[in-house]
Amino acid sequence: MPYIIDYNRKATNKVEELEKQLGIENLTVAIQDLNKRLNIPLTLKEVDEVEINEKEYLEVIDRMSKNAFGDPCTLTNPRQSSPEDVKKIYECAFYGTSALEI
Repeated sequence: MPYIIDYNRKATNKVEELEKQLGIENLTVAIQDLNKRLNIPLTLKEVDEVEINEKEYLEVIDRMSKNAFGDPCTLTNPRQSSPEDVKKIYECAFYGTSALEI
């Protein structure tokens, strides 16, 4: 979720409005802090309920990205995206890098 918030931040002021209403400085950081407190992994490579092998993940990331982009839910996203953007978000979620640069 933090990666999607960072990605969509450029397209909507709703994130900033929510931060103001909640009295927080950064929604992404707040969610990451909550995840830590709840023992929710911050990245996909930290998931231990199932094995997510980096090599295998990278072998299927293009197909996953195209499938995710083709999902009807993408139509309601506040930011226009592409399969390439979705792939970058998946990479950010796997490695724990910021999606602000996408």
